[in-house]
Amino acid sequence: MIRTISFLLISVIIISCSSFGQTEEAVSDGSLAKAQGFYSSMEHKEAYAIFNTVWADENQTLADRALAGRFIAKMDWMLYGRLEKAYKTLAQLEEIDFEKSSTYILKARVLASERKFEEAITWSGKAMQLNTSETESYKALMAYGSHVFARSKAGIVDGAKESASQIAEMNGAHEQLRALHNRNPADLELAKLYLGYSLLFQKGQEAFKAWMLFFKLRNIDEVHPSLMKSVGEFQKALRDYETRTNQRRAVEIIIKGLAESGFFEYASMLKIKEFGKAAHSDARINEIVDYHSFLKQVDKATKDFYQETTIGKVAIYAYTAQYQKACQALWESLKWQGPKPEFSQQLFDETIRERFKNLTRFDTINGHYGLYMGHFILQDRRTINQHGQSAEFRFSSVDHVISNGYQGWATDGESQVGGWATNDGSFLMIRAGLNGMVTELWSMLTDPAQNQGVLNNIERLSKLEDDMATQNPHAFLPGLKMRILVGETSEFLDSLRSTGIGKDELRFEFINLMERIAQDSKIYAHEGRHSIDMKYGFSKTSKQLEYTAKLSEIYFSYKPLFFLGTIMSGNFGNGTAHGDANLMLVKGLVEWMNKNKSEITGFDLSRPTLPQLDLLTDQQVRAAVRSLDPMAN
Repeated sequence: MIRTISFLLISVIIISCSSFGQTEEAVSDGSLAKAQGFYSSMEHKEAYAIFNTVWADENQTLADRALAGRFIAKMDWMLYGRLEKAYKTLAQLEEIDFEKSSTYILKARVLASERKFEEAITWSGKAMQLNTSETESYKALMAYGSHVFARSKAGIVDGAKESASQIAEMNGAHEQLRALHNRNPADLELAKLYLGYSLLFQKGQEAFKAWMLFFKLRNIDEVHPSLMKSVGEFQKALRDYETRTNQRRAVEIIIKGLAESGFFEYASMLKIKEFGKAAHSDARINEIVDYHSFLKQVDKATKDFYQETTIGKVAIYAYTAQYQKACQALWESLKWQGPKPEFSQQLFDETIRERFKNLTRFDTINGHYGLYMGHFILQDRRTINQHGQSAEFRFSSVDHVISNGYQGWATDGESQVGGWATNDGSFLMIRAGLNGMVTELWSMLTDPAQNQGVLNNIERLSKLEDDMATQNPHAFLPGLKMRILVGETSEFLDSLRSTGIGKDELRFEFINLMERIAQDSKIYAHEGRHSIDMKYGFSKTSKQLEYTAKLSEIYFSYKPLFFLGTIMSGNFGNGTAHGDANLMLVKGLVEWMNKNKSEITGFDLSRPTLPQLDLLTDQQVRAAVRSLDPMAN
């Protein structure tokens, strides 16, 4: 079963972060929301047409036009490959005095994709100078730091010597990222970028700290053997690298350690920086460099294929042939103790999984063929106990993703596969997307501008709910979903604040705890219930499997009302297993509330039931879903 990670925040973030500052009229028009809905569901022609209409209409608000224009530019660049048109729209966007930082960052991304790093640095630097909000300042610095790093990395590969001004920019970015990393230790992308800088500057101890924080580890005793077997040796090598002690041996250990933990790009970069492009005497190091080259080939071929898919030139055979050609080239470079076995795709897949912790899956999801490729960073197992039944559950976490399918690429990461169950009863989770969304949630709650936009939209959407629920007592109510998610996470944040910890530590604890409780609920409780149901044959259909798993996901979670909110979406009763299960759940909850009205504090008998769902306490939510669960009764 494929699970998308849009389950947690996507609908909230799209509505809140992209429309704060808009007028009542702009929100009530609904055009942008409809266009974004089409965009998220990969109905590109429909989305583009609406965005283009809003962009061209000078009677629209600056906020609406700027947002629509950025979508137009991004779609022309990324989806359709129309660079000239994208640059033209970006130039026009620069004249609109609204959220210029976002425009500059997008322009820098487009330039960097063409390896125009100097221009990308200039435009992301302009975004930094605007300093409009904490969130925008963070995004601008991350963009600037990424482009400065990309230029240096390209210079290493190309053998180019950096100028004094370029070195100064690199130093400046490093210092700013150090300060940002110290304030934001739970941000995976920041930890990854800072690790890269630390390696280039030969700051071994900083590199190890960033490496640990990327995996959310605070001491080496927490390092799981499936991630790295000899973490102490890796830490010592980084320390020796910084002090120039036994440097060649230290660098060799670091390269292998980076590869073992999935950082193939950095491993290859460090090899070239320290040893040049010529073959190394250590065959394993050469394999690592060749494997990274393979990943780059696959990445380019896959993005080209996705772009062709968007414009209607779906050529799966040509793409898979190109992929297999890259596989065969890597196969020829791999070393064996005995004679090299004859190539087969199955043996190749098994080999790169064993040597590089590679996960590869080709699949058609939501009507689009695509590649799912990443690297294992954790493999664990535990026994799941629910309502007196138990089953073994195997869990793997995957990161360093090369491709998360067509959907992840086409929506620019807004909606992507979060994991899937396997035939042997295991579940694979793709880790990075969840961290990014929880980090966005932190910004949404703590950045005044974003938070006010969220509250404004909740108020506007909530006004429509009674009429919607009167027409359909089981309708999807986006205002209700937002009230639950924002209210519950705000309460969670306030409880952490009450402990008296500082803002930086607060951010770290909030993001870590939110990720942990999401994993406990969405993975161990939900997917674990699948293991129990399939072991004992309790559920016979996909719809029933998803329904009972959602009941467990809520009942066994740390915050039941919150995870009830994450399940609510516009797919109620759409004929899919998840959509039909969601509708079953909502119908059951409404029926339970109608039977227990007197027990619900603040319940208004004159109003429809569903809009009052957020009046339930966690205890009442648990009681309701337990009453619906056949295994619990």
